[in-house]
Amino acid sequence: MKRMLSILVVSICLLVMSACTGASITSTASDLHVVNKGYSEDYKHAWIIAYDLYSEKQVKKKIMVENPMVWNLIEKEKTYSTSYSKEGNKPWKLDQIEHIGDKETLR
Repeated sequence: MKRMLSILVVSICLLVMSACTGASITSTASDLHVVNKGYSEDYKHAWIIAYDLYSEKQVKKKIMVENPMVWNLIEKEKTYSTSYSKEGNKPWKLDQIEHIGDKETLR
């Protein structure tokens, strides 16, 4: 229930920001299965490659991870509850990630 509420709050915030900036923002909340991780040679950009666990096509998406500490904690071949967004033609950006069913985490 708390997870659904937090996803709803994130979605509403993104909609409000979208209305203020005039840019088109797409936001998604789903369970992602991480298949790979990577970073640029200069260590300025980090990403995960993942697919929506419940999507029929299982299309892999490259999602940028802005916080290095978060990227370090993400494991390949694990599934996470996430929300991520995309502004216009920019790449997908990770907004929130958590272990599925983990009730012992800080909020």
